[in-house]
Amino acid sequence: MLFHVPGLLTASLLLLGVGQLRAQAAWRLVEQARYGSATDPRAELTKVLGVAVAPDGAVLVQEEATQRILRFGPDGRFLTSAGGKGSGPGEFRSMMPWGRASDGTLWINDPGNSRVTVMGADGSYLRTMPIMNTDRLHVPVQVDRAGHLLMQVIRNPQSPNFDIAMQRRSKDGTVLDTLTVPSCPLLGPQPTRMLRVANRPMVYPLLPAAISEITADGAVWCSAGGNYRAFKLRLGQGDTLRAITGSAAPIRHPSTIRDSAIAEFRRAVVQAGGKEGDVDASTIPTKRPAIMSVVEDDEHRSG
Repeated sequence: MLFHVPGLLTASLLLLGVGQLRAQAAWRLVEQARYGSATDPRAELTKVLGVAVAPDGAVLVQEEATQRILRFGPDGRFLTSAGGKGSGPGEFRSMMPWGRASDGTLWINDPGNSRVTVMGADGSYLRTMPIMNTDRLHVPVQVDRAGHLLMQVIRNPQSPNFDIAMQRRSKDGTVLDTLTVPSCPLLGPQPTRMLRVANRPMVYPLLPAAISEITADGAVWCSAGGNYRAFKLRLGQGDTLRAITGSAAPIRHPSTIRDSAIAEFRRAVVQAGGKEGDVDASTIPTKRPAIMSVVEDDEHRSG
């Protein structure tokens, strides 16, 4: 299990029963190593998107703030970094959390550059795959067990919810099929999640994500956001494969974080051609969702 605070990333061992959530499940965290630095800007971690272990044991960390991939030794010592902000080979403008294929390669959606960048298991740059502008959803991609790329696309930008679908592509970018994304309704009344500015979808900040993760077996985890409920659904059909339920009291967002998110979103809307008044601040929640994310490993264990 991985946790991070500004400047540091701590790797810990999480022992938790697999399967249906039990009220008496015990958590035990044992620190194994610590990555990042509060004094060395080269190794500073502020918003980690992904963590992977290279074949030689090095730890690769995806850092959104600098659009770089940092490489640390198994002992936490900073080694080097790659990438950075830009449009050149191996550079990023808006990297999303990577999806890892069975061969260890890392697939990173970069909608700002209209492409998916492929990195080797050691974090080295391999190639890019162009993506059409209309397909530039700001979401991660996943590689299924057959080696095909799963990615969400906008089928109809004129529809109220942009008609989002899931495409399965070969690794050269060829579209193999398009699957309907199963409905992942959040309980209770939900505000408008997207704001259309010059026909561009802009998602309000701090809203709970309806789709948490696309899995390698071609399914999707849905989170109920404000409630401790998560469902695993089959793509294209919506069949419920698994459900996890429990209880948790929502925690309020600090006012400074919420106010900053509102201000930043208004600036982004204005830069995109809209007006500050287009943003409905009441849409941005005051409480954090009970479930922030769902992950599933190669043995179908989720957490």
